[in-house]
Amino acid sequence: MNTFIKRLLTASFLTLILSLLVAPGFRSHIFFLNFVDEDDNIVIGNLAGEGKKLYTDVYTQHQPIMFYLSAGIEKVVKPDNILMTVKRHREFMIVWSFLWIFILIYRFGLPLFFASAVIELMKINLLGNLFLAESFVVYPLIYLISYLVYKNQKKIDWEKDWKDGHYVVAIGYDKNKLYFEDPSSPLRTYLSYDELNKRWHNQQKKEKYFHYAISVYGKKPKFSLNKKVHMG
Repeated sequence: MNTFIKRLLTASFLTLILSLLVAPGFRSHIFFLNFVDEDDNIVIGNLAGEGKKLYTDVYTQHQPIMFYLSAGIEKVVKPDNILMTVKRHREFMIVWSFLWIFILIYRFGLPLFFASAVIELMKINLLGNLFLAESFVVYPLIYLISYLVYKNQKKIDWEKDWKDGHYVVAIGYDKNKLYFEDPSSPLRTYLSYDELNKRWHNQQKKEKYFHYAISVYGKKPKFSLNKKVHMG
């Protein structure tokens, strides 16, 4: 069994176990009414679905994504009363959460399973089961934070790595380094000559490329290297 299948099955199994563990709590609270921003999200979403213009016909101080998302949910499931409307919105949040839990476990393994379990077991007490922007963004935010932590901890042997190639534009050099405009960084980056020699390769399908470049000549450019970082 290859690694992809094993990770897929493991993530699916752990996500299923966690969903079965928290399901009784969600079922017992599915109709609990809490007068928070969830009401605004659903009511204003309904008005937006009927053609009302946000911030013109309907006043709100919130960002629009939850309203339009609510309008989309109502259009798809077509609930016939207010209780079913609330229920369907909260069911959407459950599905959304467990989709992200699966992604987190698949991508980062057991640490994110345990983190997700803690969140789900506390969620009802923290109103995280409601149709709220805070509930909507929590798992995407955890993914971004986990990715940054994982990326910073993972040591890549760039000489042997063929999966993470991207282009850069060499804009300058000195006796120790070359400097680049790098689409993967908001700042200019640099590498030593030895580092560049080890990294300068790429692969597309089965074709491997070594020291592949396009040279562009012109007037000597003017630029500042005050803000630069190592390419990482």
